[in-house]
Amino acid sequence: MQIGSFGNPENVERLRTELEEQGFSVFTRERNEELTAVLVGPFETSAQGERAMALVKERVNYQGLLVRVRD
Repeated sequence: MQIGSFGNPENVERLRTELEEQGFSVFTRERNEELTAVLVGPFETSAQGERAMALVKERVNYQGLLVRVRD
């Protein structure tokens, strides 16, 4: 689930820290030369991702977006 994309590395780290403090598994992906995406997951199923989206909204009031991440 993507929570946000940022050009400023400080914003990436701030969000990562906030989400990790709430118990979420967080990782980042470079989207292009200018943006880094902050994501929570991975999840085995869409249903698990939907439940996690509700928890993120409840705990930190961020709206997530389910995305498929490919290696």
